[in-house]
Amino acid sequence: MDFLKCLPDFRRQKSTRYDLAEILACLVIAYISGCTSTLQAQAWCLEHMDLLQSIGLELANGMASYFTFQRVLRLLDTEMLFLEFTNWINETICCYGVQLAIDGKGLRGGTDRIHGCRTPYMLNIIEVSTKIIIASIPINSKTNEITAIPQALEMISLAANTVTIDAIGTYMDIIQAIDGNEGKYVLQVKKNNPEAYESLKRYFEQLDEKQKQKEQEEKEKQEAEKKHQTPKASTLDADTIEELNHLESTGWVCECNKERMEYRRVDVIRSFDYSHGGGNAGETILGFDSVLGKHAYCFRAIARMTTVRIPIEYDKDNNNVTPSLQELLSHGSATKPKPTIGNSLDDDIQCIGLITNDKLTAENIMKIKRDHWSSEAAHHILDVTFREDLSNAREAKFNASLLRKLAYNLVKLSVANGYVSHAERSTPCDMIKLTNSKMLKKLFFGQFRMLHIESK
Repeated sequence: MDFLKCLPDFRRQKSTRYDLAEILACLVIAYISGCTSTLQAQAWCLEHMDLLQSIGLELANGMASYFTFQRVLRLLDTEMLFLEFTNWINETICCYGVQLAIDGKGLRGGTDRIHGCRTPYMLNIIEVSTKIIIASIPINSKTNEITAIPQALEMISLAANTVTIDAIGTYMDIIQAIDGNEGKYVLQVKKNNPEAYESLKRYFEQLDEKQKQKEQEEKEKQEAEKKHQTPKASTLDADTIEELNHLESTGWVCECNKERMEYRRVDVIRSFDYSHGGGNAGETILGFDSVLGKHAYCFRAIARMTTVRIPIEYDKDNNNVTPSLQELLSHGSATKPKPTIGNSLDDDIQCIGLITNDKLTAENIMKIKRDHWSSEAAHHILDVTFREDLSNAREAKFNASLLRKLAYNLVKLSVANGYVSHAERSTPCDMIKLTNSKMLKKLFFGQFRMLHIESK
């Protein structure tokens, strides 16, 4: 309530029959209780006025009309609302040594299709262990995430935290902004950095060939020793052997569900102290002519992540004929004789690069990348439980979205503070309906303990 009362009231004095903070609180409580639109929210609040008054809302002049709810949402200062939201959540939680995933989310229902406008987007910063949204800003329709990310980074503390962004965030301005605020990062290298991507891909392919050659020589050496023969001299030079010794890999890690099997592998080079090809190893991997290659001194590790997706297949007799990993790589499958290789999710074999300013192991990088994907759970809840994608608000789209995030964060904080147990969660989307007066009173008029989120 203190946060809501900080928002400036835009209305003229004679029209302030209903308190602005109370209207916004009613909206948030209605969203928590399962309402997905402003019309539903106003009807629910009108029906539950006794409940709202019992938890501390005065509602001296009764419940505002649906049109008042709409007008408040439409005319509320969006920039001030987002700034106050960020200040509130930063006063409520303290993040140190954790992973912060930055990702954009479209508000598809808010698209003005009549005038051919693009889908409005919001940029969210999510703490991956609790899935709490710690910052959220609208993306200007004339720009994109690249310009919004530096603004979002200025709003939060990055010290000792690891920032992960999709490939769109792999630009030197963003990298230097994270570095300058003592943050760490794990960023993707894809075809939006074409020279660096092709150079990295070619470099690791050459390492694969050298590794196969080394394994073949070791096998021949063992066979020669068994036959008491003199083994052949190695064709690999000292630099190559040293380079292979710096290569670290997780091996293939498999996850499967009813639809597909997914294999992942991370190969990482962490030491750039040796010379190779007449220059710094980081420049060699990312290309001397690429922007990332010229700034390779910023990186402490460079990796390649390979993901192979194998759909579960059945024959006409309902027998499982899904190929193994080796069979797919060698011969393909029944439906795809030649698997596609690329850097997008549509490819059967996805190969992307990763750069970081922290000396991470291959296992660390795989976990960080996996946790970045898990942040989509927050967007899933906003879409499925709060029906954010179906909201057809136009002028009030950003304000309504932020109030939904406020409701979402209150639920997450109630779990983190022990107000709600895991057994009390009622929906399959990891949300709860808080129609209990004691619970709502704690959320709006109680005092959250400062939540310290630290890496384990």
